Amino acid sequence: MKLLLPVLLGTAHALNDFFSGYLLAVISKNFSANTTTEMLLLYGALAFGGQVPVGLMLNKNANLKLAVFLAIILLILGASLSHTNYSILTLVVVGIASALLHVAGGTWILNIAPDRAGITGIFVAPGVAGLALGGVLGSQGILYVPIYTIVLAFILLIAIWKATPKYSTNYNSVDVQISPEFETHDAIMLIILTAICLRSLLWDIINIYYVGRNYTLLLATGFSAFTGKIIGGFISDALGWRRWLQISLPLSALLLGFFGNNAIALCLGVALLQSTTPIMVRLMNTVFPGEPSIAIALSLGLGILLAGIPSFLPFFKENAHLVQISLCIALPLFGWWVVRRLKKS
Repeated sequence: MKLLLPVLLGTAHALNDFFSGYLLAVISKNFSANTTTEMLLLYGALAFGGQVPVGLMLNKNANLKLAVFLAIILLILGASLSHTNYSILTLVVVGIASALLHVAGGTWILNIAPDRAGITGIFVAPGVAGLALGGVLGSQGILYVPIYTIVLAFILLIAIWKATPKYSTNYNSVDVQISPEFETHDAIMLIILTAICLRSLLWDIINIYYVGRNYTLLLATGFSAFTGKIIGGFISDALGWRRWLQISLPLSALLLGFFGNNAIALCLGVALLQSTTPIMVRLMNTVFPGEPSIAIALSLGLGILLAGIPSFLPFFKENAHLVQISLCIALPLFGWWVVRRLKKS
């Protein structure tokens, strides 16, 4: 399996989320708390909720290379607009670019390797590291980030163009081989979605209420999540996704629930928790055979959007620690339930 295109698409994912994190951090510095919240919700609706309509549009006869190129061009446009006073327009363009890149890039990856969680991990992992780094640079007021983003985006356009002759760019060019154990009912899909929401919600709580303005710890958790997704994908390919879920989820619950005040335990717990992401994407792909863009949109888009909404509710703000411990207990139970139901089916 050639890894050049997955690495390039993962780099594009990292660059997209890097500039998104930078832009959101700059907005939080320049606007009031209420305006910042509204703009964060707008970005979430576009970047995450927007993946569902994008997935539906790409669901039939889409040229994935052109879709990825369009996403990168929109990112370049958004970075260019960031030098103007049109903050909302910049946010809208970057949000649309993010939704398109996630779905088109993720679909391309699933077409290349529908049964390889490790390859999926190469694409999904860099985003969170880029988001953390971009957020820190934006908070520190580092200049010229948009210019660097534009230059790197043009380099990626050329690199992806050169790499694509070795890969098919047609939608759903590789048939997904469905094992009998994945012929499940809609209830299994809802369980998987719930697990994704709980995982993402815990990640939001850690970032918003525990990490705060500790930029060193924010970077450490971001790169721990990156490492966990990369390693978790390949480990699950080697050991089997069931076995890795049974190992990673209880350990992450233990570390995050009872040792979350320790930086090392926090980073290990985040890495283990995020290591399940490639597995969840792969599971969703089996629930929607022949429709990888829908699988990507639901797992990387809608699930994260639904998980982020409670972060703005008063109860979650006032009881963050209680919610964190509860989710650490609930998440392994949902993971175990998924395993049991799949075995029965």
